[in-house]
Amino acid sequence: MIRAILTVFAAVFFLIGCCPLLFLERGIFKEISQSLMYRTSHFLVRGVFKVMLFFSGVKTTVVGLEKVPDDRAVLYIPNHRSYYDIFLMFTLAKGQCGIVGKDSIRVVPFLAPWMDCVHCLLLDRDNPRQGFRVILQGAKFMEEGVSMVIFPEGHRSKTDDLLPFKAGSFVMATKSGCPIIPVAIKGSDEIFEKHVPFVRSTHVTVTFGDPIETAGLTKAEQNALPDQVRDIIKGMLS
Repeated sequence: MIRAILTVFAAVFFLIGCCPLLFLERGIFKEISQSLMYRTSHFLVRGVFKVMLFFSGVKTTVVGLEKVPDDRAVLYIPNHRSYYDIFLMFTLAKGQCGIVGKDSIRVVPFLAPWMDCVHCLLLDRDNPRQGFRVILQGAKFMEEGVSMVIFPEGHRSKTDDLLPFKAGSFVMATKSGCPIIPVAIKGSDEIFEKHVPFVRSTHVTVTFGDPIETAGLTKAEQNALPDQVRDIIKGMLS
């Protein structure tokens, strides 16, 4: 239970105790330079996520990160078994990186403003028009050199089987012409989801696959991406 208490304390301290920093980021830094706001906010949020992973006792083995290009944005496509997948992807992704999350997290006080400061986007899956705007904004970020993370299953899988991958998750890559990086996260549900409300020290393996180029794909090849990437991740997990 002590791990859960420390992790929650770190999250609450950041969201409430760092309100002056949020004002600084969205006010002064943004007025000086939006790029400065993004860089400093990414540094702060990554730091907090690393602290939360440390308090939770998460030990991570990373495989294949060297395959991710250093000179351009990519779309990370991971499987999704745990809330901790967000912390893992944000801390491991190269360069500046945003995450597409559910609009429902707006109920968490002070969280949405911080997400706005780190290129994160909130998707309302019950509003297709809003969802399309979010995807287009994500593609714009990628064209500007910011990588994005999206969980194509839509929500956490509660079994060892992957849920179907939603085709809309891949539009950011095909629209921007940036490569897709399949990511297999193994063991993250052992941290919390299988032991609620306890947090257990767990070893997690995060494997990055070979880049899949999207520039110049035909419509048929674009339509085949969800099943293609799902099969790749399924193979990486097994």
